Amino acid sequence: MSLEIQDLEALFRLNSDAVLGVEDGVVRFANPAAQTLLGAEPGQPAANVLPDTVLGECAESFVASAEIHGIAREIRCQRMGALAVFTLPCRVSAPGTDERLDAVLAVMGENLFTDRLLLDRIAKRIGSQDDIPLRDSVSMLYRSYYRLKRLHAHLQLQTSMQRGELRTEQQLLDLTELAAGVCDTVDRLLRGTARSVRFSAETTEAIIRGDKRLVETMLLNLLTNSLLHTAEGSISVRVSLQGNGVVLSIDDPGSGMDAEKLRDLFSGEDDPKLNEPEAGAGLGIDIVRGIAEIHGGSVLVESRVGEGTRLRVCFSRPTIGEHVTLRSPVTDYRADGLDHVLTELSVFLDKSIYTQKYFD
Repeated sequence: MSLEIQDLEALFRLNSDAVLGVEDGVVRFANPAAQTLLGAEPGQPAANVLPDTVLGECAESFVASAEIHGIAREIRCQRMGALAVFTLPCRVSAPGTDERLDAVLAVMGENLFTDRLLLDRIAKRIGSQDDIPLRDSVSMLYRSYYRLKRLHAHLQLQTSMQRGELRTEQQLLDLTELAAGVCDTVDRLLRGTARSVRFSAETTEAIIRGDKRLVETMLLNLLTNSLLHTAEGSISVRVSLQGNGVVLSIDDPGSGMDAEKLRDLFSGEDDPKLNEPEAGAGLGIDIVRGIAEIHGGSVLVESRVGEGTRLRVCFSRPTIGEHVTLRSPVTDYRADGLDHVLTELSVFLDKSIYTQKYFD
C-alpha cells in the first residue's frame, strides 16, 4: 500500500460519510462508515460495492444518484490520477406526511382550475382585436398560470415520491422515439432565439421499461435547466447503448457549475427560490433524480464553470423475447396538445408562446 493511500485512509477515518478509494477496479481503502454502509473492504472488486454506471464514468469529478442495496444514494467522485475517491453521505431523508402541504396543494389546484377557466373566457372575448397591449397582458397571465401549474405539479410529484405513494404506468418504451419527439417540439418553440436543441441516436431503437409521462417530465426538466443556463448555442441530446443499459445524455455549452455547487447538487440543502420564477423553484433536479430512481436508473452530472454541463441518465434494458413486438406510443405534441411542454418549459419560454395558437 502506497503512502498516499495510507494518508487518505487516515484522513477519512473519522468522516461520518462513507468514503472509499477505487483503483484499477479494486477497493484500495474504505473508511469505517463505508465498511458499515456498503460492506466495502480493501482488496475486493469495486463492482461488488458500486454500480457499473458509476464506476465506468471517466470524468475527473462528478456527482451521481443511484440505488445501492435497495436505497437511493447520492455519490460524489473526485479522481486523483488513477485513484477515484467516492463519497456517499450516510444521511437518508425519511419519508413523511404533512397535512398542511396537502391542504395547500388542494387549494392551489382548485384556484388553478378557476384561473384557467377565467383566462380562457377573457381570451375568447378579446379574439382577434387589435388591442396589442391587452393581448400581451393575457399572454403574460397564461405564462404565469403555467408557471404556477408547474410548481404545483412538481410539489405533488416530489411529495408522492418521498412518501412512496407515486403510481406509475410502466410499459415498454422506445427512448429514441420518445426523446426525438420531445426534442423536435422544444426546438420548434425555440425558433427565432439564440438557442436550439439537437437530437441524435446511435441506435434506431433503445427500449426501456418506464412511465411515458414521467420520462417526458424528466427530459423536459433537463432541457429547461440547460436552457436557463445557456445564453446561446445548441443543447445536444443523445440516446446510446452502454452494455446492458440505455443512456440519455444532455450536453449544454452553458455557464456550468463550480465544484461546491456540483458537490451539493443532490444534497437537498439548497432552499427553493420561490421568489425567482426563472429559477424554477429549485425542484427540477430532485424531480429528475426521483424519476430516474423509480425506473431503477442512475444520474451522473459533470460540470465546469464556463464550460457547460453534461448530464447522463442510465436506464436498464429489459429482457425482450423475439416474439415481442414493441408498439411504442407516438410522442407527438402537435397531435396530443402542448400542455405538458408549455408547463415544464414555462420558466424559460417567452410570453409570446402563451397564446391560444398552442393551447388544447
